Amino acid sequence: MNSDILQQVGLSPSQAKAYLTLVQFGKLTPPQLAQKLGEGRTNAYMVLDKLVELGLAEKQIDSKKATYRPTNPTALERLVENRRRDALTLEKQVRDSMPQLLNYFYTYQQQPGIRFFTGKDGLLRMYEDQRRTGADIYFLRSDADFNALGEGLYDHLKRRAQLGIKTHGIEPDEPDNLKYSVDHDRELKRTMKFLPTGTYSSPVNIYTYGDKTALISYGEELIGTIIESSQIAAAMRQILALVGQVAQPARR
Repeated sequence: MNSDILQQVGLSPSQAKAYLTLVQFGKLTPPQLAQKLGEGRTNAYMVLDKLVELGLAEKQIDSKKATYRPTNPTALERLVENRRRDALTLEKQVRDSMPQLLNYFYTYQQQPGIRFFTGKDGLLRMYEDQRRTGADIYFLRSDADFNALGEGLYDHLKRRAQLGIKTHGIEPDEPDNLKYSVDHDRELKRTMKFLPTGTYSSPVNIYTYGDKTALISYGEELIGTIIESSQIAAAMRQILALVGQVAQPARR
């Protein structure tokens, strides 16, 4: 049998060959394995102990002599599953620490940072970044986001409010927007203003929070970007303030 699949799982060439050799012969001592593989005894001991650690071999002591036998190949499935969980955990840890790492980088490099996101999952991560940052949010919203995110959008609004994040938004004065504002702004910690329908029709949401500006397109492609720059964020807040001067609050 070719050892490539075992190496793709994560075994070294020596570990893969050692496991297949154990399967072929049933059980072997380290000196016996070293002879069959043409490797030194010290390395054979190390390889066999690693296979035991990975759950691919069992060690037995008979008359003070160590022998090793292979475990069922289904142990490979458990190994792959464990590594997949470890990779997902690591991915989450990297994602959660990214705001702090980026802040550290930009502080010393004095460069604006730009991140790109695609697809529904990517856009939900952009909203997750708002919650992680924890700063007040200022935004201009189109009506296209609900069609793309559905209930995921409302879940974000609730979780954002639970974190104590205040939001100041501008959106079209569609009847459903006005009603939702009257019914939920207090619990969601929102202050909303409304533009006449058709005034802003682009399927793009604009957010600024802390030193970040986020642009999310809900058009033919779901794409977004987060720019981390205090100057750009300050400019965007000024622009949204100007837009807010022609917007009106909901009548209660």
